[in-house]
Amino acid sequence: MTVEEMAQVTPSSPPPVYDAEDDESRQNLLHESRDSSFEIEQFELDDSPSGPLPGGSHPNASTSTLARAQQVAQNVATYSSKLFTPVKQLLDPVARFWHKCSVAMDVELARWGNPLILKRLVYLVFVSTFVILAILFGLVPNNRNSFGLPDAMATREDLLTYMREVLESSEMKSRLDYMSSMTHAAGTSGDLTLAKYVANEFKRYNLDNVEVKEIKGYVVMADNGQVGWEVVGEQGNQKREDQFGQTPEENSVPAFMANSHPGEAEGHAIFANYGTDADFKALEAAGIKLEGAIVFVAYNNVPTGLKVQTAQYHGAAAVVVFSNDPENADAVRRDTTTNVLMSPGFVNFPGGPRSYRPSKGVDPGDATAGSKIPVVPASLKDVAPVLQKLKSGARYDNDGVRYSGDDKSNVRIKVRNNVKTDEQHPLWNVFGRIEGNQQPDLNVIVGSARDAACFGAMDPMSGQIVMLEAARIISGMTQHLQWYPERTITFASWDGSKQGFAGSNERPIVFGHDLCDETTAYINVADAVTGSEFQAHGHPYFNNIVRKALVEVKSPQNESFVDHWPEKRVKQFRQAGDYMGLLSTCGIPSIDVGFKGSSFPHDTCKDTVGWRDEFLPDSIDYLKAMVEIVVRLALSSADDPVLPIDTAYYASEMRSYVDDLIKYSEEADPNFVHDFRGLDAAVARVETFSQKFIDATSQYSEITRAMEFPNNAAIRHSNNIALRKFESRLLEPRSPEEPRSWAQHCIFSPQAVPQEDFEWYTFGNIRDQLRLKRHDKAQELMQNAAHRIYKIYGNI
Repeated sequence: MTVEEMAQVTPSSPPPVYDAEDDESRQNLLHESRDSSFEIEQFELDDSPSGPLPGGSHPNASTSTLARAQQVAQNVATYSSKLFTPVKQLLDPVARFWHKCSVAMDVELARWGNPLILKRLVYLVFVSTFVILAILFGLVPNNRNSFGLPDAMATREDLLTYMREVLESSEMKSRLDYMSSMTHAAGTSGDLTLAKYVANEFKRYNLDNVEVKEIKGYVVMADNGQVGWEVVGEQGNQKREDQFGQTPEENSVPAFMANSHPGEAEGHAIFANYGTDADFKALEAAGIKLEGAIVFVAYNNVPTGLKVQTAQYHGAAAVVVFSNDPENADAVRRDTTTNVLMSPGFVNFPGGPRSYRPSKGVDPGDATAGSKIPVVPASLKDVAPVLQKLKSGARYDNDGVRYSGDDKSNVRIKVRNNVKTDEQHPLWNVFGRIEGNQQPDLNVIVGSARDAACFGAMDPMSGQIVMLEAARIISGMTQHLQWYPERTITFASWDGSKQGFAGSNERPIVFGHDLCDETTAYINVADAVTGSEFQAHGHPYFNNIVRKALVEVKSPQNESFVDHWPEKRVKQFRQAGDYMGLLSTCGIPSIDVGFKGSSFPHDTCKDTVGWRDEFLPDSIDYLKAMVEIVVRLALSSADDPVLPIDTAYYASEMRSYVDDLIKYSEEADPNFVHDFRGLDAAVARVETFSQKFIDATSQYSEITRAMEFPNNAAIRHSNNIALRKFESRLLEPRSPEEPRSWAQHCIFSPQAVPQEDFEWYTFGNIRDQLRLKRHDKAQELMQNAAHRIYKIYGNI
């Protein structure tokens, strides 16, 4: 249509005239349409076919699908309208009320500050309160306190009550009977069987990170019938000892000395008393020929390995070591010939716990801690006739009258030590852990030896039983009381303790955790019950918690054990043990606890269940008491907010250690006077530190009596780490090629040649130089030690 044509078109009707009243009618109509509900009009679509399309599709297929989609949309709209409209009508008044309240709240809060910030603060307080209440009332679904808050539901008294309720003497007895029913010398099938048993028990207790860790090194084992000694010209190799409840032939093992040098020797008999350095010097002074002699020495006073090396140094061809115990005269005591004071651990891998290990160890014959002459054990019953034949030489009156004999006597001895050796024999340490919930990287170890010289019913199995029962009880606390210690607790079953403490001197790295760097305390329970007299030896830090435990634990006579503690204090170590490398190489404060007895047949096949029942009828009661003591020590060490170190006792003991060192220096060389002013000043600094530490911990307890805020907890955690480093910073790094490179602690390292009348496990390296009259080196070590102590304990 053209423009002209369009212009000629006449409308069918003129437009309506505007009427103002029509606006009102339209508004009314609009409101009516909004207020009324309506339905979507349903259209009828013809689905009848009209013939196929090319390719076989139907022309009405898309039309049918569209119809079904429209039907679904209509149904959804209908249901939505019926559901949401009533809800909306219900919530709209609430929303309007909340809006009014929010406006009123903003007006009120504006008087005090920014309303937005204040509302966020109120929200934070509300959520925090809810979380704390959820924890307190056990609403948190997991057992572990993953929030890092104190376990308010389980107090220390709750834990101790639980311990007393579940402590099971019958289970301990049956476990002890089983574990001592077989011989289990290190590296044997019995030893491996018990390693697997301990690991399974750890898993049964639900400990974390259970691991059987294999280590390899030099191990000596006996060929049956090829180890012994005899008087030349007489019949009678040494006999095996009688055993309670068993025939001598039943389950017996040959008597041999661990790590002893293989070979045979023959020579004249010499008795050298206890085989100390002084004993051998006295023989030399008396003109007694030691070259080529078969030397008889009694156990005790100094480690067996030191006796052997001293005899070897003086020219002995072989050594026979016997137990000087008349009550067990037929007992043949086994021991290691490794000089553990020179280097504990595997003979061919000297140096103690370390972060690296050479791929191939040294030749055992060249090892500084090993023996180079045959050594065999004997009983007092077999040795007595030989000693009675020695009527000349030096005289000894300490155990009745005995003589040393000399090369002119007609008593000749032949020694055979045809043992099997293996430079890469496997041993097995077993570990299990309970992870801490606040400072899991700080660790407490509860450890015990597992391998035995024979059956080991009480030594070491009493210690294993105590360690296992402590693990079961503490793990049960985590499961039944929803409690976890602040710091991690690791339970260790050491192998190779009779092989020079091999297991505990392999650097303990468990699932990537280097226990040397992380451990705050080591609790050793080797032979936990071999008598009824409580003894505690170790680091002064433990004095308070040991005394507190003994006050609370009752004896079988229902008396406090502290009344039956002769010393009433923790004394310094007097013998070698699994703690040596951990303390002197890693700087871990260590303690050894147990009930001891003088007549116990140590390291003999007489140590059986039958002997226990005969001579220690109340041993199970003492085992229960020992479990209570160890659990209390572990809880204090791992769960006290601040590391429980007895600084006052430490300071007083430091003073006594220095006084003892001064006396030793005067005896070693009366003509030389050393300068001890540096050590005196260092001790004074420790005393000052002690008082500051006591005051600081007291103030902290007052501040956090009601609640410990996060910033206080962070400071406490930092201080615990610093306290752990105090002892590790007292280590003096030494070259691996240097003799006794493992003895790095400038205070707590043993003397190479102990002097029993002195505190030989303190300032050992300084004492060695004083004994050799190397005065300049001794003075240098004193100054180094004084500087370290003064610097470390000068800051708090």
